Amino acid sequence: MDTLFTARSPLGYSVICTKNQWENHVIASHGIMTKKEHLVKNTISSPIAIYQSDEFPNRDVYFAHSGHNNNNIKYTKTIVEVKSNNSAEVVSAWLQPRISGNINPEVMKYVDLKL
Repeated sequence: MDTLFTARSPLGYSVICTKNQWENHVIASHGIMTKKEHLVKNTISSPIAIYQSDEFPNRDVYFAHSGHNNNNIKYTKTIVEVKSNNSAEVVSAWLQPRISGNINPEVMKYVDLKL
């Protein structure tokens, strides 16, 4: 398992992204993410919000500003599967216009106090 990058979540665990997951899922499903590993790493380490997934309780859904000027692409969304208290792995990531989709609005795990 080759690690592409590791990032520390404000929730206290370390998140890895494998080269295999990046190439065979993230890029294969969301080609716009090509060469945007830095956005995903930033989303994990400096999110504006983290929610629990509404489908998978062991997954967290991270959001951060994408840095794009296009009004249709405001946020980077990253899905992380928590393996244990100290580790997690990137499942998928893409760009989208809103903070929405497969999140449990009743379980917000983190919000950036600067919002």
